[in-house]
Amino acid sequence: MIKSDCAKKFLSNIDFTKIEDGVLNYIESVHTNNFEYKLNSESESTIFSSIFSLYILHTINATSNIDYKKWAQYINTFQDEKTGLFFPKDFKGEKFSKTILQLTTFSLSALSILKSDPKYDLSFIDDVVYEKSIRKVLADCGTWDGLSGSGNCSMFWAIFITYKNNKSSSGKYNKFIEEWFYEHKINQNIETGWWEKDNFSKPYAGFQNGFHQLVIYDYYDKDIKYHTRIVDHLLRIQSYDGSFSPVVGGGACYDYDAVKILCYCGMRKNYRIDDIHKAFIKITKRIMSLQNIDGGFCESKNHSSSYKNLFSIDLLLHLTTPKTFSIFKYRAKATLYSLMKKNVANTPHWSSASLKWDESDLWATWFRILTLHEINNIVLNNKVSNWKYIESIGLGYGLNES
Repeated sequence: MIKSDCAKKFLSNIDFTKIEDGVLNYIESVHTNNFEYKLNSESESTIFSSIFSLYILHTINATSNIDYKKWAQYINTFQDEKTGLFFPKDFKGEKFSKTILQLTTFSLSALSILKSDPKYDLSFIDDVVYEKSIRKVLADCGTWDGLSGSGNCSMFWAIFITYKNNKSSSGKYNKFIEEWFYEHKINQNIETGWWEKDNFSKPYAGFQNGFHQLVIYDYYDKDIKYHTRIVDHLLRIQSYDGSFSPVVGGGACYDYDAVKILCYCGMRKNYRIDDIHKAFIKITKRIMSLQNIDGGFCESKNHSSSYKNLFSIDLLLHLTTPKTFSIFKYRAKATLYSLMKKNVANTPHWSSASLKWDESDLWATWFRILTLHEINNIVLNNKVSNWKYIESIGLGYGLNES
């Protein structure tokens, strides 16, 4: 109880208004024209950046002055009439690549915020799920092997069939949703709680993949088996500085994924509440330190990809404080890989420009404030901010107080 009281007191003292003001200043600094935004100060304007800006404005409840109809019309200009998929400008890759499936799910969430719909039917969904079974779709994603990106792929198709089901009055897509959950039920790894064949040899891969399936479980309010093992493992891999990344300094995706899982599998189940509150204090302090002077948030300020950080106290503590040998081994391997590749910049697939780890960008900013919102909402019932979730299925999903 002492730790829980400390967490509530700590979170109650956070100045969310100051955070909002900084974020709004940052968004304005990367605003180029109408509904066009740059991912960061050095990159180009893209449809991804436009959507991330909308997500941020929605999260901090600052959409009162935007033109919903015109922004929705802008997003819909990227939709392909024949398939219903959304494509970035001048895209030359595969139709069903991660980039396209992700942009399509992002667009559906954005349009829901704007109280609008796609211009064209998402006909590609029927073309795939009726030609294959959901079982085959998930197998092709590599879901049961825990392949990199397989959690995203599994989530994408659940979002698509849910969208079609919500728009249909016949309920004919229910069978696909039921099949999705059945396949996940029978293929869940009993040791880790995630969908993978390895147990703990890759202690970070499972939860990063599995988080995406958890988004679907959350939307349908379904329990995930082995939730205690999931929570125990996540608390073990938290670094000394509060982050959940295998590389020192943390990462926006790793940290948000872990916090969302701890909320769903721990806090909601009343399991290890004090330990989770302690973890929340650590990660919140970490995130607060990552808001730059421009008001945006970055991925990391001490990423191990730079040789100047090779002998830093941060890296030393990150490598010498893990609770198991497998975690140490994975952290050391990830650090070595980062150094060998001279991975001095972040290269997300939604930008042609590389992003410096310590530079603000819209994606990191959204995931950082989303993490703060998750913690504030579940510990304090959102009492110290008026931030919001996206109420349609997808990343950022949650139910807002009416």
